[in-house]
Amino acid sequence: LGRFLRGLGVAADAVPADLDEAAAMWRSLLHGHRVLVLLDDAADLAQIRPLLATPFGTTLLVTTRETLPWGEDSHQLELGRMSPAESAAMLAGLAGEGRVRADAGDTAELVRLCEGLPLALRIAGARLAGRPDWSVATMAHRLADERRRLHELVVGDLAVRASLAASFAALERSSRPVDRLAARTLPLLGLLHVPDITAEAAAALLGADAADADLALERLTDAHLIELVRPGHYQPHDLVRLFAGELRPRDAKKPLLRAFAYYAASTRAASLVIDPHRVHRGPAVEAAAHVVRDREEATAWLLEEENVLTSAARQALASEDDEIAVLGLRLTFALEWSQQRTFRTADMIELGSTAVGVCERLGATEDLLHAHGMLSAGLRMRGRIEEAVEHLRAELAIARRLGDAFAEQRALGNLANTHFNGEHFEQAIAFAEQQLELADRIGARVGARYARLILGEAHEACGRPERAREILAPALADAEEAGDRTNEAQLLVVLGRVQMALHEPEKALSLYLAALREVRFTSTRTRALIELSRTYRVLGELDLALAHVTEAVAGADGVLQLERAAEDEQAAVHEARARRV
Repeated sequence: LGRFLRGLGVAADAVPADLDEAAAMWRSLLHGHRVLVLLDDAADLAQIRPLLATPFGTTLLVTTRETLPWGEDSHQLELGRMSPAESAAMLAGLAGEGRVRADAGDTAELVRLCEGLPLALRIAGARLAGRPDWSVATMAHRLADERRRLHELVVGDLAVRASLAASFAALERSSRPVDRLAARTLPLLGLLHVPDITAEAAAALLGADAADADLALERLTDAHLIELVRPGHYQPHDLVRLFAGELRPRDAKKPLLRAFAYYAASTRAASLVIDPHRVHRGPAVEAAAHVVRDREEATAWLLEEENVLTSAARQALASEDDEIAVLGLRLTFALEWSQQRTFRTADMIELGSTAVGVCERLGATEDLLHAHGMLSAGLRMRGRIEEAVEHLRAELAIARRLGDAFAEQRALGNLANTHFNGEHFEQAIAFAEQQLELADRIGARVGARYARLILGEAHEACGRPERAREILAPALADAEEAGDRTNEAQLLVVLGRVQMALHEPEKALSLYLAALREVRFTSTRTRALIELSRTYRVLGELDLALAHVTEAVAGADGVLQLERAAEDEQAAVHEARARRV
């Protein structure tokens, strides 16, 4: 305020020492004049409050890194990132329009690396202007290396790192507890390589409760160091993430252990709520988990967090720290059923393959058994049958070496299913019979039902529908008694195929519709839709057939066998409709 008064002609020794008196003099000097006052980079409202009470005719333009609680007579404009077109125009103004237009693809990449942030774009443009021998591609290439990006975004006294450091330092030096908590949170966010983060996950990093973590995230949002990307999910810009990574705390392991444990425990807990009858690989992780009340909440949470969980598993598996890598295994195995339901076969194969390598490095034999099993499931779903069989044989050998009868019967069942998918029906029957004998002997009801499912499918495929029905009927009764809705739906679909083979399409129709009521996202639903289309086509209901097969095609992405079956059925429906016309 004193500087403003002196700028308006007040002698230095005439500036009041009292703040209220100085503010009154400020208002008096402005009275009757039309003045635009620019207050650049205000730290907080307290810093500029004495300047805010101005007479009519005076306008204050305030820029700030913070979201501040302005009064009713103010208009607040939040400046987000610049659009690609605006960013390119800014670069063109600094580095030359012809130069920028000549390298449209490289310009787009440079804009992406600068994230539409004006300061980063200004620095990149200024550096290009000062280096006429550089192309836009040269600048983009220099920024492409994350380890060097902040080092490159410096020109003169302008630096992205310095700007971010100023915002961080303001929080760190603040006397407010929420500011200091936010300052402690930002470096921890740099530890996790995930698309976004929730208050619960941040709480795990902090070792605090979710309410405090939420306050910290909101404070970082107000400071424009992170942004709300969807309800309850926060994300730092890449440049902020790189800056946060440079603030890595001395003991980074403990926060990471807590975060990965939270992700693993939450994923397994949600999967168990969705389907308590499915067998989950490996031991559970003892940690606070996200709470879901029912199947719908659990399914929604897993779908919403799927990319985050996969990224977290990928990061943990890549760690050289054994404890973190083991949590990566727990999270990877916990994801298996969710990824099967959503057909994320590429992720299953990637994580499963990495898990095999981690287990071999750690000498973790039991986990290696599970890793081979998970990897085989992804390979089978992608139609890579021979590779899947190879990993299942490795799983079976380990199970027998460990004397783990339950794991042995599970491997036998998966070998049966994989051979069935490869249309090696007699081999499928042989492995399923071995599983059934062992599962009955050790009292593994879910394993026995699965063996009967594969046996029924294989016998139906071999043209023995009556034998298939004999095998499937007791399995369906057992699934209904156990409340195993997933297994029940699988059995209903196969029994529907049996009824079609016995020329009873109306009975098949009721079985398929019953299966649809039991499942929402699994491959079983897609199979039921394909079979419903076939049945409606046989019954001459071609519009209904088309509706069901269209949904099946949309849902089959990621599973080669289902993709082919759905596309073949869709072609058959279109052919039937063409003949009718």
